[in-house]
Amino acid sequence: KVKDATSSKGMPDVAKIPALKALHNDLIDLRGHMNLLLKTWEKDNSSVYFEPVPQVVPADKRLEKGVQLNKEDKYRVNDVEPLLLCLTE
Repeated sequence: KVKDATSSKGMPDVAKIPALKALHNDLIDLRGHMNLLLKTWEKDNSSVYFEPVPQVVPADKRLEKGVQLNKEDKYRVNDVEPLLLCLTE
């Protein structure tokens, strides 16, 4: 979107600003590229199909016991000497 006024949102119109006239063709190419990306993304996104997530697991597919992929390590805090917070005299 090109700005309608100085305070409005959008990109400034490069054709009206002499210092930015050299960027006019690059900006046209950028807009074309962004439109192509958007159309490609929308096409890819609309071709993805999702299965609904089951709300209940059937009884024949339930696990009797959970599967543990690694060995269990109990967490233990090391015993340390307390640090004095004041200087001794």
